[in-house]
Amino acid sequence: MSPLYPNYYNNFFDIEDCYYIISVSDGNTVQVEFIDFSLEPCCAHLSIYDGSSDESPLIGEYTGYTLPSKIESTGTNLFLYYYSAAYSSSRGFYLAYHNGSVDVDGPFSVCGNNIAYGLNGFIYSHSSYPSDYPSNQNCSITILAAGSYNHVAFKIVDLDMGNTASSYSDCSETETVDVIRVYDTHSSVQASVCSNDGYHHYSIFGNMTVTFTTYEHTGHRSGFKAYFNVYESKQETWDYCGNYMDFKCRYSDRCLSLKLRCNGYDDCDDESDENECHNPGRDTAIIVGCAVAITIVMIVLIASIMCICGKQARNAISTQSRGNPQDGVYSNITE
Repeated sequence: MSPLYPNYYNNFFDIEDCYYIISVSDGNTVQVEFIDFSLEPCCAHLSIYDGSSDESPLIGEYTGYTLPSKIESTGTNLFLYYYSAAYSSSRGFYLAYHNGSVDVDGPFSVCGNNIAYGLNGFIYSHSSYPSDYPSNQNCSITILAAGSYNHVAFKIVDLDMGNTASSYSDCSETETVDVIRVYDTHSSVQASVCSNDGYHHYSIFGNMTVTFTTYEHTGHRSGFKAYFNVYESKQETWDYCGNYMDFKCRYSDRCLSLKLRCNGYDDCDDESDENECHNPGRDTAIIVGCAVAITIVMIVLIASIMCICGKQARNAISTQSRGNPQDGVYSNITE
């Protein structure tokens, strides 16, 4: 991440000449995936070189607010140079890098990945979810906080485990039940889930580690699907977010990246981030409906005007056909 991400710089000095060197083992390449990118074009940019210094071939210089596409080195190194002036209102950047030989496409899974990252995303119990999950496994994944987004929220949205206890169980390690455990950054257990009942959602400060322990089970069990997001906590509801580009939740203490506003998920945990959202499908239907209604009204109005005009014309013709007997003039035009 860039320094102070995602808060913009308000210092009286330039933060410049920030260098990053990313290296992987011999025979591999480096892949970079951008998660967030907001650099004010006037006074902030990120340059990426295909090598270990700024004398290596330049891959590209990036600025603005469009998320750059995935970047891959030709060798084992990438060199990044970042500059942002003191008066810049840039959020900065947040990127993930990994060994190019590792397939990281698709959602994260507890029994498949070591870490999960990003502003939000899905985590599955296993990579082949919703197929039957493997027995006798003890897997874990760590969800990373991001800069001042120093809290992680984790919500189980689908749950189907084989060896379960009652909803009142404390899921102790002496029980041979399949269990999901949530740990804080100090490796202390914050929650345990060993029942398919209930609505499970948790939030902690710092990185969160989730484990999934399974025993031998029969039949098909899909495991679980969970949603996570990161946020900054403001204890008082009237507190402003540290970054003016963030969204302050109405009733909870969360400040979210605007990227999570109106994304179809309740990231605030009070649904305020999904209120008054633009719905393209609904708006299109409304526009089409209004257009059809206006067209029908216009057709009826035009038809009515033509009918009235036609009636007046027939009346005029009828009067002309009768003429005036005193003038001795009669028309041979009949009504």
